[in-house]
Amino acid sequence: MGGMVMSGELIANCQDSRGFYRQARINVASCRGAEIINDNGNLVCYPREERRGGWGRPGWGGGRHRITVYEHTNYQGIARTFEQAVPNLVPLRFNDVISSMQMTGAWEFCTDVDFRGRCEIFDRDVSSVVPLGLNDLISSFRPVR
Repeated sequence: MGGMVMSGELIANCQDSRGFYRQARINVASCRGAEIINDNGNLVCYPREERRGGWGRPGWGGGRHRITVYEHTNYQGIARTFEQAVPNLVPLRFNDVISSMQMTGAWEFCTDVDFRGRCEIFDRDVSSVVPLGLNDLISSFRPVR
C-alpha cells in the first residue's frame, strides 16, 4: 500500500477489488493503536489481536510466516497478503471467499471466526482448497508456531 502521514492524516494509494487504485485518507489518531488496513480501496481501522497469547503481533515469527490468499483457484482473482493472524475475515470483506493460497511457514485455517469450527493446518502452497472441502468456507487463519 505505502503512503505518507501529513498533519496526522495517512494518505495512501489503495487498490480496490476491481484492481483500480485511488487515493484514500484516514486520521491516524482515530485508530487509537489499531492497525490501519486497505479495505477495498478505503483505509480503515482494524483492531490488533495481541490479547491472544501472541497471535497477531506484527512481525511475529521473524518474517518466517507470510501468506497470500486468493479468491479463485490456481492463485487467481483478488489476492491479499498477511504476516499475522486474522481472527475475522468479515471486516476485510474476504470471508468465505478463499480458494487457493501461497505461504511461507505453517498456517492454521478455520471455517469460523476466532479460529473455531473446522480447522486445518497447511505448510505449503495450495492451488485449490476445493478437494479439501474448504472452498469459500475460511473465516480465520493464523501462523502455527
